[in-house]
Amino acid sequence: MRKRNAIVRTGRTVALVSLMISTAWLAASCSGDGPTNGTPTGSVELDILEIYDPGSDVWTEGAVLPIPRSESVSAVFDGKLYVVGGLDYRKEETYAVVHIYDPTTDAWATGALMPTTRYGAAAGVIDGKLYVAGGESQQGNVNVLEVYDPVTDTWDDSKQSMPTARRWAVGGVIDGKLYVVGGYTTQDTDILEIYDPATDSWDTSKRDMATARGQAAGGVINGKLYVVGGYLPSEVLTGVLEVYDPVADSWVGKSAMSIIRGEAADGVIDGKLYVVGGVLQSDAISASLEVYDPATDGWTTIKAMGYVRAEATAEVINGKLYVVGGYR
Repeated sequence: MRKRNAIVRTGRTVALVSLMISTAWLAASCSGDGPTNGTPTGSVELDILEIYDPGSDVWTEGAVLPIPRSESVSAVFDGKLYVVGGLDYRKEETYAVVHIYDPTTDAWATGALMPTTRYGAAAGVIDGKLYVAGGESQQGNVNVLEVYDPVTDTWDDSKQSMPTARRWAVGGVIDGKLYVVGGYTTQDTDILEIYDPATDSWDTSKRDMATARGQAAGGVINGKLYVVGGYLPSEVLTGVLEVYDPVADSWVGKSAMSIIRGEAADGVIDGKLYVVGGVLQSDAISASLEVYDPATDGWTTIKAMGYVRAEATAEVINGKLYVVGGYR
């Protein structure tokens, strides 16, 4: 499947979008990588919440997301899942909404709207607040940085903007700083920029990623930023895994993913990187889940989700992987 660009930017019609997604769905179904429960695609954007327990190797479902959407960012505060912004591709709608899922009650609540309506942003949690950088709005790529405080349910939009306007970057927090790398400007990029809340400033002097890419997956493990998969500037998918060490200011290549993909969701559990869903080289949309172990530099494929999806968002709560939204 092609890299998804917003209709507002490409001018592609809803009919063409629907046709291309339907074609991808047909390919997925024929390849056996469709929803494992056999449910047909009734819509493009998804509201489905699935929860993976590594201890039992079982997927379960939670209450559905109030607004189906893809390309949201997410965070965890006090054991609750926050899902922010996003896109409904078919409706040509972008969102600023904040939805909050409580696993103890299996229910969703609503938070204060984000100041900038957008999707495809990068994000990270620092000192109990969610930092959201970049993404795309109805006007195109943005570089704004906005900070959400879950205690007061308020947003601060006074922070220094990211130097590079982009969407589809990977974000991660190391030692109280937000690292934003890769993504898409006018093409996929390798740029690394680091935000320090203490000085409200961005550092652009560090070594850029070796492989320019957008719509990759990633996570922080033991103070290092892991980036894997995604689309190259040629629009070809890659399985390359690179690890950034902020102490050495260096990128090191590791074993590539077993299943090459982009637009996947990710999470870190017990020092291992979980990568789930996404778009495959065959253009099929996937439900597969694989895990990278830095100790062995190896990938293991484990139990797939119940539904194929791409551009979902995922977080870890009490050792379980929560995957919500996306498209199929």
